[in-house]
Amino acid sequence: MPCYVTYKVRQLIKDEDLESFKTLAGEHRLGYMLDKTTVDGKSWWRATSSSSSLMQQVMEDLTAQKMVKEAKKRNWKVKEVKAKVKA
Repeated sequence: MPCYVTYKVRQLIKDEDLESFKTLAGEHRLGYMLDKTTVDGKSWWRATSSSSSLMQQVMEDLTAQKMVKEAKKRNWKVKEVKAKVKA
């Protein structure tokens, strides 16, 4: 009889990044669950998924979006480059 092990990946997401996370997760077809949590007196959302690679891609895209948004806010020149890394 086979034995299956399922790992759960958890990421903390700020309230202001929640909508962007949902959009990106939909684009990547990431299955996730959200629950509200408090860490050090601050309110966060905890995203739980069983797909670590998809979760990592979504979090990388979310970080890139936040960096571009911050750069545009500071009137910096923004050049987006898409790169694929071969493993």
